[in-house]
Amino acid sequence: MKEKILNTINNNDEIVKTKKEELKYGLECICSFLEKFVILLILSLLFKTTKVFMLIMLFFTPLRIFGFGYHAKNNFQCWLISLFLYSLIPILINIIKISTIVINIGAIFASIIILIFAPASSVKKPLKNKSKNKKRKSVLFFTCLIYWVIIIFINNSNLKECILMALTFEALLVSPLLCKPPISNRTLLNNKSKV
Repeated sequence: MKEKILNTINNNDEIVKTKKEELKYGLECICSFLEKFVILLILSLLFKTTKVFMLIMLFFTPLRIFGFGYHAKNNFQCWLISLFLYSLIPILINIIKISTIVINIGAIFASIIILIFAPASSVKKPLKNKSKNKKRKSVLFFTCLIYWVIIIFINNSNLKECILMALTFEALLVSPLLCKPPISNRTLLNNKSKV
């Protein structure tokens, strides 16, 4: 089906070449996401972690969409990261219970890292539009605020642990440990630190 759509895009003379490339890229992203989602959902059904899988996806997705950060170098690495986040972590959440104090401290620490470093530009996804980045930062602030309200007022340890894992994972992806900004952004950052 994907090939049929790609052929239709290629054969349509009304679509400009640059738009064709954007449409192809978008289609590849959608197909890749659906492929991963179906396989990860099947794994979650096998491991009986579907609820936790869906919660982590629900809480992590807005952070990832607006926070950006590290991108895998290839599809295989992306698969490994996805398997870790959406298969192994739900299994661990079902086995290990995290105390409320650890959840609170971890969520504070992860939120601070996200709010300092996100949206994080990367080599694969350079972010150059300052006004869009301010809007992204605002969305991230309110997302973290909503997560904090849930952590404080909802008495559900699974929910709190899923939020903590989503915050922690995004904090890692936007931190300078994993996310190296493009050379042009590093030059800007170095020049700002000298001023």
